[in-house]
Amino acid sequence: MKKFHQIDSVSLLILYLLPLIMFLVGYGLNSYFLLNLQEDLDGLWINPYGNQTIYEENPERLINNNDLLNGKNILADVIYKEKYYLNYEIIDNKLISYMPYDSNTTSKLFFSNRSINKLFVYNLGHGGNNGNDQDIVNRLLNEGYDVIVNPLPLLDKKNEFILTDIPNIGKYKLITHNDFYLLDNNNFSSMSFFFDPHFNILDYAKVKGYDEINIIGISTGGLTATIMGAFSDEYTNVISIAGPYPFFLKSGNWEDLGDYEQIYPELYTRLNYLELYALASEGDNRKYIQVINEFDGCCFRGRKWQNYIDIIPRHVQEGEFIFIIDDTHNEHKISEYVYNELIKLI
Repeated sequence: MKKFHQIDSVSLLILYLLPLIMFLVGYGLNSYFLLNLQEDLDGLWINPYGNQTIYEENPERLINNNDLLNGKNILADVIYKEKYYLNYEIIDNKLISYMPYDSNTTSKLFFSNRSINKLFVYNLGHGGNNGNDQDIVNRLLNEGYDVIVNPLPLLDKKNEFILTDIPNIGKYKLITHNDFYLLDNNNFSSMSFFFDPHFNILDYAKVKGYDEINIIGISTGGLTATIMGAFSDEYTNVISIAGPYPFFLKSGNWEDLGDYEQIYPELYTRLNYLELYALASEGDNRKYIQVINEFDGCCFRGRKWQNYIDIIPRHVQEGEFIFIIDDTHNEHKISEYVYNELIKLI
C-alpha cells in the first residue's frame, strides 16, 4: 500500500513564497552589482572586479596621419589580400552572399510602407537578437527607412558552421570566430567573412538608387559598422552601439578583450581603433556616432571612453565624431533613450 506524505502548512507556505524569495534575491544581487558599479565610477576607470590601471597615458600618439591618409588601402590590403569579387543574389527578400569555403551569409531585406528612399544596414552582434533588435528595425521602418539586417558569420541560422579540409590539420568544423585563425594564410584573411556581405549590400543599395545609405550595429556589429564606415565613404551615418574599446583600454580586462575580429593583430597593429573612429567620421556630411552603455551587463562598459573622446575630433577634417553615454539601463542593447537621440541626430 502506497503512503502519501502530507505537506505541513509551513512547507506549503514556503512553497508558495519561493518565487517571491527568488525574485527578491535576484533583485538584491542586481542592485548590489549596480551599487558597486556606481561606486567604481567615482574613479576614472571602471571594472566590476576592482580598479583597473590604464597603461597608455598619451593615446593621441597612437594616431598617425599617414595611416589616416592610407587607411582605405591598409584595410583593403589586410582584409582582401586578393581582388574582391561581388558574389550575391536576391531570393525572397533575402540577400545571400556567397563566400570562400562554401560559406554564405543571409541578410534579410525589409521595406518601409512609407519609404523615404533611404537605407539602414543593421548589424547584429554575437547574441544574434540582442533583445530589442526587431523593435529597432520596426521603428526605422516607421521612420521611412528600408532596413537590411545582417548577421555575423557563423551566427546565421542557415550557415552555423564551416566544414573544410585544412592543410596539415585535416577536416575541421569551424564553429566560433576564434576558429578562423586556422584558415588565415598569406593569400586569405578570414576577416573577409565579416565584410563580404557588406560590399554586396553596398552594390545592391547603389543598384536600387538609394539617396542615403546608413549603417548601425550593436556589440561586434558596431565594430563591423565602424570598419565599414572607415572603408567606404558611401555611408552617411555610421553608428556603433556598445562596441569594443580600443586595445590599450582592453589591457588587464578579459571581458573587453573580445575574439578574433576584435583583436586581429594584422589589422590593428597597422590601423588601430582610434584611427578607425577618425576614418569613420571623415567625409563631407558624414557622422560617426559612438554609444557606450555605462552600466552594460555584458562588456565595454564604464567611463574608459574619457581617455579618447576629446582626441578623435582633432583628427577629423570634415565630418563629425559624436559620442553618447547611456546610463539609463544595465543591458547590452539599444535603449529607448539612445534610439530617440539617434533619430534627432540623423
